[in-house]
Amino acid sequence: GQDYTPLSGTVTIPAGATSADVDVAVLDDNLVEANETVTVTLGGITTAAPGIAVDNANKTATVSIADDDTATVSIARIGDGAEAATPVAGKFQVTQSKPSSTDTVLSYTVNGTATPGAGNDYALLSGTVTISAGSTTADIDVVVVNDSVVESNETVILTLAGITSGRPQITIDQANKAATVSITDDDAAKVSIAKF
Repeated sequence: GQDYTPLSGTVTIPAGATSADVDVAVLDDNLVEANETVTVTLGGITTAAPGIAVDNANKTATVSIADDDTATVSIARIGDGAEAATPVAGKFQVTQSKPSSTDTVLSYTVNGTATPGAGNDYALLSGTVTISAGSTTADIDVVVVNDSVVESNETVILTLAGITSGRPQITIDQANKAATVSITDDDAAKVSIAKF
């Protein structure tokens, strides 16, 4: 999880020389993040010939570490829903191929044959999902409503629409941007006839 090997905190200019290098050994992590910086400031001279001092106007220098990581986000069904005395929620999972240093917030659209809202087939969905910084997945629950309507099994289709907040190196996997959850109906009815 580190970006570079820790520096020792000291540097020695050998006798007779006028310079010494401080190497920043970069580590290749797996985190999608912004380009970062390492700033070194000369703090003081611990051993030197008399008359050598730190140039306060030029005692600080910065190097940049460029990030090379990219990631894609996809969605999949990980469980169907069902009407029952205790309804079973359907579940989608949104997956990011690599973790990020910041939250990734995505918007999605909702379609399908099931009807959302109170008294209908499932509770309204928010239209957004957040993959937290450092994580690679987030779940979206489809809370099923057990109505009393005899109907066919129905579907809820979620399609990732866009990334509203997050690292620019993260994109939506266009081949896996939609998934479908089914809701199984548990209602039955009988038809009878009577003479009036």
